[in-house]
Amino acid sequence: MTKGHNSRSLVREYADRIVNLNGQVKEAMEEYVKPIRENIKAVLKEAESHGLDKGVLKEAVRRYSMDKQFVAEVQVYESALLESMME
Repeated sequence: MTKGHNSRSLVREYADRIVNLNGQVKEAMEEYVKPIRENIKAVLKEAESHGLDKGVLKEAVRRYSMDKQFVAEVQVYESALLESMME
């Protein structure tokens, strides 16, 4: 790397370019993510109209999407906790 002022300005130039590109990525992602979020809201509203609890459904989906091994481990801990509460 070059020394002195040039190296600092070079680093700054690259940093600014990367920050700019990261901003572009964020904007592009939001453009694609927003319609998907709206679709999710619509599905939740539809489920709610059929008598399902939106919050409970969200939690069920979160758990359903989890890694199965992780879920199994959590269930072991939950079971142990529940057993200890009943003693």
